Amino acid sequence: MKKILTIMLIFVVVAGYGQSLRLIVDGVSYNNNDTVSLVIGDVSRDNDFYIDVANLTDSVVDLMVRKTELYVVAGTTNVFCFGNRCYSGNQSASPVAVQPGDTFSHAQYPADAFHIIYSPDNNLGTTIIKYTFFDQNDTTIASNLIMKFVAQVGTDDYAAAYSLSAYPNPASSSVTVKYDINMPHFSSADLVVKNLMGATLYSTPLTNTSDKVVINLSDFSPGIYFYSIQQGGKTLLTKKLIVK
Repeated sequence: MKKILTIMLIFVVVAGYGQSLRLIVDGVSYNNNDTVSLVIGDVSRDNDFYIDVANLTDSVVDLMVRKTELYVVAGTTNVFCFGNRCYSGNQSASPVAVQPGDTFSHAQYPADAFHIIYSPDNNLGTTIIKYTFFDQNDTTIASNLIMKFVAQVGTDDYAAAYSLSAYPNPASSSVTVKYDINMPHFSSADLVVKNLMGATLYSTPLTNTSDKVVINLSDFSPGIYFYSIQQGGKTLLTKKLIVK
């Protein structure tokens, strides 16, 4: 009987983890370890995203936030803030008191609300970051939210400036990549192929504004890859490549 009660107690503690704080993005509530995808249209400016935090407990929560970068697109920056107190590191420096039953939201506390500033700086791709909201005095009161920041081209003019395609796709032994760069004062760029972990497996300079490049795939394992046009260290356009 004692063993059964112990197991039930453990179950209650585990089940309760993450339910003491409710995280809300754009009016939608998310459970512990849920994923939110945010599509960024304007890749040339800072993008602000708010996360509201509801305290479901019957006591004050001294709210802290910890950031875990799962994958970050090269050249991008991200910080998180309580109002104008922003942190580029992995954890907030001081807690914010959230009263029992209260929702610490942008609507109610615009000067102090939690928000994320993501800056693509014209680098395309998906940055993935996990944010852990927890009580400084009781870390069992916590909830995680995984945020995907999907940076894509935001204007027709920018999209028309670059064209990129691969055939066949899926490919096996080799693939032909066709590109067009319709930009004034073009000097050079690079065609880069990366795996899902972001490691560069192939890179070649592009000196013409329009051409084709044949890539030997004999050293590529079957899977998903991404091929991109890069210029000056910035990713201009990215497409998916499947190797059989």
